[in-house]
Amino acid sequence: FYEVNYVGEAGAAHSMYDIVVVATPLHQGMSDINFSGFSPAIPSHFPGRYHQTVATLVHGLLNVSYLGTTEKPENFFVSDVLTLDKASEIHSLGSLNPVKIPKGYSYSPASQPKPLSQKNLQQIFLSWDSISEKRWLAYPSYSPPHRRTPPFILHDRLYYLNAVEWAASAMEMSAISARNLALLAHHRWYEQTGKIDQEDLHTRLKGEL
Repeated sequence: FYEVNYVGEAGAAHSMYDIVVVATPLHQGMSDINFSGFSPAIPSHFPGRYHQTVATLVHGLLNVSYLGTTEKPENFFVSDVLTLDKASEIHSLGSLNPVKIPKGYSYSPASQPKPLSQKNLQQIFLSWDSISEKRWLAYPSYSPPHRRTPPFILHDRLYYLNAVEWAASAMEMSAISARNLALLAHHRWYEQTGKIDQEDLHTRLKGEL
């Protein structure tokens, strides 16, 4: 059994589990989970850092000339703008259109590596009524030195879902990792070792199709 100690709304508590799946990044600044009583020891944090992304939702009037167009605002119908220019203040700019908004206004979500300054906002928008900003560590920073992918199995029946992010990071990858971990936990629990790491599985599946 694994004893999980945590602090909830009612205070400190603990529960016992046969199988535990950790589904949060075990990296500095991302979680405060500690593992105690394991031999060999399980690290609380693996090496590596996450890339910060800032999403800014602006209810305002876009300055279309900022995008290098000579179109009038009412004739500008581009809904999404993406850029590969690393020097740009923004990585992407999109348009959302809720039902009830003033004429000529739109909700424009902008994605950028750091918060937009007042100067940036004045360049991108002619005017605005409200601004909402959300910062989060979106995905691993894939830069040298290359690190090994953390293990999917931390202990006998203790699994780590987010290890897949260090191979490739996307919602689809997390979904695949969750499915694979569920199958892995099931097969190991029922000692169906023949269903784990099947080298010819891909070939057999292609044959079945």
